[in-house]
This record gives sequence, C-alpha cells and structure tokens, in this order.
Amino acid sequence: MFGASAPLDDVLVAARGAGFTEVGVDLASVEAHVAAGGTVAGLAARMGELGLACSDVVVLALTPDRYATLQRAGQLADLGTALGAPVCVAAVPEPVPWDDLVATTQACADILRPAGLRMAVEYLRYAALATLADTVALCDAVGWGRAGVLVDSFHFFRCGPDWSTLDRLDGDQVALVQLSDGVARPSGTPADDSRNARLVPGDGVLPLASFLEALRRRAYDGPVSAEVLSSAVRAGEPGPFARRLHQAVADVSRSSAPTLLR
Repeated sequence: MFGASAPLDDVLVAARGAGFTEVGVDLASVEAHVAAGGTVAGLAARMGELGLACSDVVVLALTPDRYATLQRAGQLADLGTALGAPVCVAAVPEPVPWDDLVATTQACADILRPAGLRMAVEYLRYAALATLADTVALCDAVGWGRAGVLVDSFHFFRCGPDWSTLDRLDGDQVALVQLSDGVARPSGTPADDSRNARLVPGDGVLPLASFLEALRRRAYDGPVSAEVLSSAVRAGEPGPFARRLHQAVADVSRSSAPTLLR
C-alpha cells in the first residue's frame, strides 16, 4: 500500500489506526526491514500485537528463468508461513511459452501449497499475461485449488473491461481483489500509468461500484485490498493517507452493497 515510502512499522501502525485489519506484505519491504535490523519473526509478532493479519505476500514473477522463479517461490513460501498469509500474488511480466508457463506455475504451486498459500495470478496491460481470459485459462490449467485470479480494478478497466468473463467466474475462483481509481484518458506508458497515476477510489472516473457489484454477484466474499501505488498521491505521513484510503474504499463499497473491505 505504501511501498518503501515509510518504515514498515510506521505503515503497519497507520494501517491499523485507519481501521484496516489485514495488510499485504511485499518481499522488498521485508528485505528493507531486515536490512534495517528487523527480523521476519519480529515482524510477525508486531503484526499480532497490532491485530493485523497478512492477506497476501507479493510478488512472484513467473519468468523464463525457471530456477530463479522457483527460488523466489521458496522465499515467498517462507514469508507466507511466518506471517500466516493465505495468498501469494503472482504475475507474468515477460513472455514465456505457454507450456513452460503452465509447468513453472504448477511447480511454484507445489512449493507454495504446503505453506498454505494459494496463488493469486494478476494480469496487467503491459505484461505478458494481459487479459482476464488468459489468466482464467492459466488458473484452470494449474488447478483452481492452487491458483485463482487476482482482479485489480485498475487493470480490469485499462485492459478493456471484460465483463462477460468476470460474470462467468465463481466467487471462489477469485483469489484477491485490488481497488484503485484512475483518470479517463491516461498519459504516458501503460506501466507509468499503473505505477504513478492511480488515484484513491472515488477520485477518478472508473465505475468502481459496478465493478464491486459484479464481484458480489459472483459470490466473492474475500478481501478487497486498496492499492494506490502513486508516490505523489501517497506523499506525506502514512497515517492521514491510510485513514483517507480506508474511508474512500468503504464509501465505494457501501455505494454498491455491504462492504467487503478488510
């Protein structure tokens, strides 16, 4: 939610103070936390003290380098075990032949599943896996018990909203939902748009209430995770931004049905 813009403990305190009960934890932030003298065990204990659960660990890049990918899966499995996370976010940033991609994803699932982690496979406009339909096909090939779809509102609309595929999903085929807003006409590259032009829900023009209502129709009852990466939007102390973000997502959720926000 905040990346490396503030010490990890400050982020956790801000998130809990704002009303969040679950947070996603990325490996890069944990590595920075350890480099500063912290430990993963200490992080787990601190989250417990604050009453925060770990919703997901991030991110497993499924790449043509099978060895590096499996090594990363092992690191995330260890992190997920320590923090008690149920989900590991995965993405396909560069082209991988389909059969190789399926085999690598299955091998990663073999590493993650004993740690209690299900993959949440994300598609992005600027990545090799760039459509909801292809993501569904990959999860189907790997097995839905081992992998589900990550549906990010920003990518859902930027990739050309595929309502028909979304409406065919069962709720349990969706492993995680991420929520942010955006402008009508993005400028810059798709990657820059995703990383630097996301807005707090309600500050843009994306039809987020319709998006959440479609997920509720599919009986999705998992967490909706706020993901606003833009450093300009997140500028300042984490506490005020966390409160603003929590309120914004709650408002959008209530505009369609009872909130799913964790």
